[in-house]
Amino acid sequence: MFEFWIGKSLYGEELNRAFDTARKILLKHANLVLFPVNVRAYKVGGHQKHGGKKWTALEPGTVTRKAKRKREKILVDTSAMRSSLAVQVNQIGAFRFLVEVGVSVPYAIFHAEGRGLPQRLPVFVSKADLKKYRAGVSRDIETAINGNRK
Repeated sequence: MFEFWIGKSLYGEELNRAFDTARKILLKHANLVLFPVNVRAYKVGGHQKHGGKKWTALEPGTVTRKAKRKREKILVDTSAMRSSLAVQVNQIGAFRFLVEVGVSVPYAIFHAEGRGLPQRLPVFVSKADLKKYRAGVSRDIETAINGNRK
């Protein structure tokens, strides 16, 4: 969840524009920071490049099956899970927004929780990712509120 305080009174359309601008900034930085690190995980076999864990290696039978279909990557068989990766921003109260990064396929939960198979998180956000995200959002919101003056 991301909260911010504008620090000046806004009403009506001006307030609506401020919330719309904040939502756009949150979404922009989610697409710049949070989305790409998760897309990269499907290419490198885990979240080890940004503070998470490498996914457990495939079992030999799975490797053989995937090789026949030319799908050697972990968590990529039909590409449905990777393709469902998305970012969403919702306003959930005054000055509160919920930023979500996730996948929308129903079977992702089995991978995330390791139900009957090795646990492999389809989505992961590290503390470093979050810090970079918050810094970019804070900078852009400050600029949007105060303009370019320092």
